[in-house]
This record gives sequence, C-alpha cells and structure tokens, in this order.
Amino acid sequence: MNMTKKNEIGALTELVIIVIGVLALVVGYMWLKNRNTMEVANLVPNIESRTDLDSASKDLDSADTTQVDKELNQLNSDTNF
Repeated sequence: MNMTKKNEIGALTELVIIVIGVLALVVGYMWLKNRNTMEVANLVPNIESRTDLDSASKDLDSADTTQVDKELNQLNSDTNF
C-alpha cells in the first residue's frame, strides 16, 4: 500500500469520527430540549372555562411564595454543573 492510500484511509476515519460526534451532539441537544418542554407542559393547568381560570387564580393567590422561591433555588443549584 503506498503512502497516498494510507493518508486517504486516515482522513476518512477522522471524517467518520467527526460526523458521528456531530450527530451525537445534535441528538443530545434535541433530547434535552424535548425533555424540558415536556416537563413544563405537565405543570401547566388545563384551563377551559371561567371556573378553571378562577380556580387557577385562587391557587396562585394562596401559593406560598417562600416555598416557591426555595424550590426555584434548589432547581437552580441542581442544574448548575
């Protein structure tokens, strides 16, 4: 095998590794984006009528903001690497 053939094989191997790495990054990003969207969608109440809206409003008015703040701080510390 001459030197040109060896260089072509080495370049092809590097190209395949780069393509696989880029595909892994894209798939990982899409998975994380989809996962976060689904978690938020599950937390939003389904409001279809005026009574549902009034009920959600009362729940928000009676929410313990200190507890919400603690939970947000915990989520923030959990997501920081």
